[in-house]
Amino acid sequence: MGAGTCWSLRTRAGVRLCTAPGGRGDDAMPDRIDKPDVVRLVVQRTNREYSVVEEILDAALEEVYAAFKRGESVSLRNFGSFYVRPEPQQWVFRFNPAQRLRKLFGWSSTYRGDV
Repeated sequence: MGAGTCWSLRTRAGVRLCTAPGGRGDDAMPDRIDKPDVVRLVVQRTNREYSVVEEILDAALEEVYAAFKRGESVSLRNFGSFYVRPEPQQWVFRFNPAQRLRKLFGWSSTYRGDV
């Protein structure tokens, strides 16, 4: 297997992303971006301390988890909505992408702005 495919995104952060070895090719999206990567990107975008951004992201995620535990849905404007509901043997989890995200992937969308 090869070393994977790497490319740079045109962002203020100048992030270099790579697919895993044996990845899907040059036209593939990266396999994933992990939480430390998100924290680092927000630090670069906002000029805040890493520890402050990490604390805020952790707190936000804990609130999302708490909402799910209470059986509540979570809606993040311009990103999407997460829905949970109990069924007899399990919980059902669903994600409904916002129009902006739908447009990014070429799905049917009414979003008219830049993605």
